[in-house]
Amino acid sequence: MKSGSTSNIAINKIFTSNLPKPYSNCEKIEESDSIYVKRILELSSTYNYLNCLDLCYQNFIIQSCGCYDLDVMTLDETTPPCSNRTKFRCLKDNLNVFLTRNKNLECAKE
Repeated sequence: MKSGSTSNIAINKIFTSNLPKPYSNCEKIEESDSIYVKRILELSSTYNYLNCLDLCYQNFIIQSCGCYDLDVMTLDETTPPCSNRTKFRCLKDNLNVFLTRNKNLECAKE
């Protein structure tokens, strides 16, 4: 815009709401059967998809290495952390497996 000119700008706000089942595929997060969603709601009052992916990754690491990643929240407080060199190597190798084999896409099914 040139100096000294005027302009009008309009903004509209639109709210969208999805109806729950049976009118759509949406379900209330509180009614989800997912172990990840249930754990997130135990730890926090709000659901966050990234937290869900973190828990899914953590579950994958626990199953693959028998320990948990200290940098990510966990489902299971009885599993030991990946703290020695061997376990840490397992964690690193399986992080790559998780990312390259799209294991994160399986999270939505659980």
